[in-house]
Amino acid sequence: MIKWSDGSMSLLIGEEMFLINSHDISKQHTFLGIPNIHSNSIENHARLTHQITFRPDASSRTHKRLSAAIQARNVKQVKTKFVDINDPKLIELQLQVYFYIFINYL
Repeated sequence: MIKWSDGSMSLLIGEEMFLINSHDISKQHTFLGIPNIHSNSIENHARLTHQITFRPDASSRTHKRLSAAIQARNVKQVKTKFVDINDPKLIELQLQVYFYIFINYL
């Protein structure tokens, strides 16, 4: 983690740089809870006072991959689908029913 002279912070992992944003949440009631398997409950271990988010630098490979994934997810899909309702088996069955009705009721 790097703390710059202007007070901002960055996280360097390999060649990737992530910008760190910290927000004060001390007025909120936010706790770190860990599930206790034996008692089927959650144990609070600490009250959280800051929320930290990591954002990739705009020129990083991570940012490019995230942008590509979001863009691929938002590609418009074809909204109209054409379905052939002229099913040959259904038409044959309908003709058999009509023929049966015609023969037996006339």
